[in-house]
Amino acid sequence: MAIQIFSVLALISALGAIIFRHRGQKRWYYIFKPLTTIFILSVGGMVYYTHESIYALIILGSLVFALAGDILLMKDKTFRQGIYAFMIAQAGFAMGFMS
Repeated sequence: MAIQIFSVLALISALGAIIFRHRGQKRWYYIFKPLTTIFILSVGGMVYYTHESIYALIILGSLVFALAGDILLMKDKTFRQGIYAFMIAQAGFAMGFMS
């Protein structure tokens, strides 16, 4: 049941991020964008807890890098580090899906 709740919270948070981005409300967007990833990461953690596997662990680690990328891309001076974090996340997702 918790997985479904956090999935719905991720959806609501993502919609909030989209709406606030569209309205130009950066402060709220900067809250909801990483919050969405945190909810998705929580779902991944719950899946890993119930079904331990190398696949779930790799995806979970990749989601951590995706969260770091979300946060780092918010500031111009950490943009490059944000791109690197997303590159690592994407490589991790690819490795997880190939495992």
